[in-house]
Amino acid sequence: MRLFQLLLVCIAASGCRPAEADAEAPVMKETAEDQILRIGSTWRAVERDKGLRSAPDPISSFEFVTESEFSIKRGQKRSIETGKRLEGYTHRDGLLVTCRVTWRRPLALRFAYRSDGMPGVELATETTTPSRTCDGPAPGTRAEIPGARARFILESDTLKAFEPRTETRIYRPVD
Repeated sequence: MRLFQLLLVCIAASGCRPAEADAEAPVMKETAEDQILRIGSTWRAVERDKGLRSAPDPISSFEFVTESEFSIKRGQKRSIETGKRLEGYTHRDGLLVTCRVTWRRPLALRFAYRSDGMPGVELATETTTPSRTCDGPAPGTRAEIPGARARFILESDTLKAFEPRTETRIYRPVD
């Protein structure tokens, strides 16, 4: 009987202790980059712009649709932005001209958390002169895509610009 009690005590004592293999693994903190990549690795923004021009400009109105896209890989600090813009111009004499603009340029990425704890990314590009083809007389201005440094916050499944305030792009995941 005494042997039986000793055996029960040994079994109970060994079963109450966690095994070394079951020790808690350290908690891995998710980075801003991890949170953004969990939503998507390829992001696209589409912007629309239209307006009127006053005389003596030969163009009376314009309409642009601009698309920008980039991809992210874990640990990557640089990417390539590919873009295209469809430009529509109406001349004062009624002539309609459509131009297609395309570009590829380096994009610097910097991931961080905002002070309120929201994950974000800063995108920085340089000014580039894109390729432009028109189906009529090209407008007098040279096509140029300005460089920019903008910060985006991850809201739900979008990267929404918050700085500078004039930035209007909203990137959505493609994949």
